[in-house]
Amino acid sequence: MSRTRLKRRWSKCSYCHEPIYLPIKYYNKKRYCSRDCSNKDHSELSRERANSNKNPWKIRCWNKGLRYDSLKTRGPNNWNWKGGKFRWNYRIRRCSLYCDWIKAVFKRDNWTCQKCGKHGGRLSPHHKISLLKIINKYNFETWEDVKRCKILWDINNGITLCHDCHKLTDSYGKNGISKTKYDATGEDN
Repeated sequence: MSRTRLKRRWSKCSYCHEPIYLPIKYYNKKRYCSRDCSNKDHSELSRERANSNKNPWKIRCWNKGLRYDSLKTRGPNNWNWKGGKFRWNYRIRRCSLYCDWIKAVFKRDNWTCQKCGKHGGRLSPHHKISLLKIINKYNFETWEDVKRCKILWDINNGITLCHDCHKLTDSYGKNGISKTKYDATGEDN
């Protein structure tokens, strides 16, 4: 079996101008004799381009030069303004008191799912009376009202479930929003 030889051509390195013998298919692509020459040339090119006024790599911001006053779109002037309301659900679930409540519920149940009996793993705290129902029933105004609410921080209102069992509950995720949004009685269905 005979091997065909690649046709080659002489060229010069773009950085050090040493002669290099390249296959024709690389003749128009490869311009350097070594990786060192390539890196040195690219670093010099990038310095030149960065220092020049016409920088092809510089991305121009779409709003450069436009005057924008952020104070005009704050508060009631913002398109997403909802009358100064914010979601208590979001703030409660991210506070340290809620983390302490979760730890207390897990510790009381010995880090064991109360439905299937699985110990450890991916556990979730489940509210017997959902958090959304409590928020709708008590209609909190300030953070002090949230702290004072006894049922919100009562560990008897929570049980430990594994993630799979928690998914099967009626009030899991988006399922609970549609069922409990308008029901502010505070009782389980």
